[in-house]
Amino acid sequence: MHHGAQDETDALTQVNGFTEKPPVIISESGDIQAAVQQFRDLLGPLSLNETMTGGRREINWDNVHLFMTNNNNFPGTYFNRTDPEGPFMQKTGVLLTTPGAGFRVSNNHFSDIDSSYNDEFIPFSGLKNLVALQSNTIDINFKKPGTDKTGYVQGFGVVFNDVNVEGSTTVTLYSGKMLIGTYRVKIADTGGASFLGIYLPGKKITRARLILGQSPIGKGIKDVCDSDTGYDLVALDDLIFSVPQGASLK
Repeated sequence: MHHGAQDETDALTQVNGFTEKPPVIISESGDIQAAVQQFRDLLGPLSLNETMTGGRREINWDNVHLFMTNNNNFPGTYFNRTDPEGPFMQKTGVLLTTPGAGFRVSNNHFSDIDSSYNDEFIPFSGLKNLVALQSNTIDINFKKPGTDKTGYVQGFGVVFNDVNVEGSTTVTLYSGKMLIGTYRVKIADTGGASFLGIYLPGKKITRARLILGQSPIGKGIKDVCDSDTGYDLVALDDLIFSVPQGASLK
């Protein structure tokens, strides 16, 4: 299976007299397991405690408390705990924001919002995924884990559920106010998964803006697979990223 890697991950290039690894982009849809594992291996081992400042962190939504599931109570700060007694698993250095009205985590494909979603938005791992409310835009703001200080990553990967229209779903990366680039997500079969992983050694990715499909979900809003007048509706699944480091951006 071709996973869309643009460069071999062990290749080296000369840039301004220094040797560094080239960028790698891994893009896949449908059976994405091998592509996801390739990206994990690229970033390094899973960070399991505060002493591991390298490697990678991962977020899926399955450890979100039940009282924050299937309602509009999920806070964008959930994975950016800054209190010393907060659990390590919630100190990932990821702050979610949206121009919409907040976030919702679901374990039923959001079918309690509209029954037509029952066969859409099938999670890649576990049972839960997430959408923004009244918006199809989600910003991932990186922080130094356990703090509210600006952080950066060099690798960022995302699993999306139910991308059906070419170009409807994108990832745009920023370093401070500087645009790094915008990347399209591959389409998948109905309800299926798409993965995009971007590794940019030498760059400081401080924010990722995700555009999920053509419309936010909502009662009476149909997916393009269910209606000729529907929209491409997309949910957010796993996030995989290098452990955020403290940023010193001018």
